[in-house]
Amino acid sequence: MKTDLCVNGKCENTEGSWRCVCDNHIYTHLQNTSDGDIQRYRCEGDYQYIGQLKLFTSIEENVDNTFWRKYLNNKITPLFSKRNREKINQNDGIPPMSDIFWKLDFLNSTKGSPHMFTILYVLHIGESVSTTWVNKFQDKVINESQNTKLGTVIVTIDKSTIIDESIFNLCNIDNKTQCDTETTSCEVHNGSYACPCKNGFSRQFNNPYQCQDINECQWKNMTDLCQRGQCINTEGSWDCICRNQKYSERYNKSLGVEMKRMRCEGEYQYIGNVSLKQGYNNTRSHVELELSNLFLKAPKSVNCSINDAAGEETAALYDIFKKLDIIEIANNENGNQDVLYVLHLGESVSIKCLNEKQQAIFTGNIGFVNASIVSGM
Repeated sequence: MKTDLCVNGKCENTEGSWRCVCDNHIYTHLQNTSDGDIQRYRCEGDYQYIGQLKLFTSIEENVDNTFWRKYLNNKITPLFSKRNREKINQNDGIPPMSDIFWKLDFLNSTKGSPHMFTILYVLHIGESVSTTWVNKFQDKVINESQNTKLGTVIVTIDKSTIIDESIFNLCNIDNKTQCDTETTSCEVHNGSYACPCKNGFSRQFNNPYQCQDINECQWKNMTDLCQRGQCINTEGSWDCICRNQKYSERYNKSLGVEMKRMRCEGEYQYIGNVSLKQGYNNTRSHVELELSNLFLKAPKSVNCSINDAAGEETAALYDIFKKLDIIEIANNENGNQDVLYVLHLGESVSIKCLNEKQQAIFTGNIGFVNASIVSGM
């Protein structure tokens, strides 16, 4: 048995004959491609391309969607299914369109200038080929049949196009794919679509069109992603709930990284001061921003032990920093200016450690000198 007599299928012997069975989950449709006395079959998939025709009609009366459906079925479909149609390129490895053509599905029509219409349709073929190849074939057959008559209406084709999938495709048309819009996105390539899972979802068993929610609260590292809080699973995501009265404020600590991190924090305040060097921009908003950035951009190694934590738990200052408020900016006897500020942290740490780490943060900064934490509030 030659493989080209049962393409993409499985040959099964029968009494006095044989049959071609489509047992592949992609190539499920059996197409009879017999030519003359030779019995030939082909198992095919369903690869879909969006086509567009711009046409002129001799009259406008009764030219509606019903007319265009009939036009596609009676005039355009035969151009694709004609059995004696040759290949565009004998060496491209693609069978004749007549062997892989399924059908045309009408989508809609729009009216432009007088006697001018545009119709959209879906071309179904049994193999995945490039949009360029389909365009080339369509141009060939359409150009050979510019003028046709349907009833009393003469139709002239002005332009035919297979629309580039990056511009418009099946995913842009409601109910044209089986992708579950709640749990998947939709992607198209060479007439075939896929339904990749959205963030927060994973593939269900043997279901390429739908995904299931991931319970992130079961992750081993969730205690780090939801610090001092309770993880609550949500559809496609998770939330961090602060149930401890002492740590009741929730802060997003993601800082631009892909992985979401939340932290439930308290309110601990420390009085600090620092001197501005001469010539430094001493506007309150500028100084407040610069001081805040020094804490936010401190390396992870700049950390302190948490006072009331069990064991030796430490926290990086950038992770527990909440905000910094300027109390006053005043001239001092050295010609510099002293800045008094309130440092707000989400955890209680020792003033000694905070002073040491703050010195490390301020060292080498061209605008600030003599930084210290005076007291806690």
